[in-house]
Amino acid sequence: MLKKVLVILLSSFIMLSLLVFNNTPIFRNYADEYEVYLTDFSCSNKIISVDKYKYPFIFNVKGECAVLNKDKFRLQSFLNDLNAQIVFIESDEDYDCYYAYSPNIKNSKVIKNQLVNLHVAILKDCVKVGSPIIYGSF
Repeated sequence: MLKKVLVILLSSFIMLSLLVFNNTPIFRNYADEYEVYLTDFSCSNKIISVDKYKYPFIFNVKGECAVLNKDKFRLQSFLNDLNAQIVFIESDEDYDCYYAYSPNIKNSKVIKNQLVNLHVAILKDCVKVGSPIIYGSF
């Protein structure tokens, strides 16, 4: 009986460890803090802020967003790192938005009949990157 209990506990520990260690942010090489989306749509009470230490313990993540330093950001290098291709661009006097697709990112959205899973908003004072898109406002 004790052996069965130990096997069950050890198996549970291994499964939980695998879940935690495989749950990493998409933008881990670019930021230490993230907004995490817990639903597939923009709902402010389902967007939480976490740091890189809490992120692995958040399950059922539908997307994420990070704010980056505009002076250090290089769009083409960022897209190359994520193996992403630009699908379409939207511009305004306050921002330039790049919608892209990467086969390395799992969650996606169809926008303007195009499959996208990476959203880059270059603003006046910072860069916001999100996947599959940036929810909320920027």
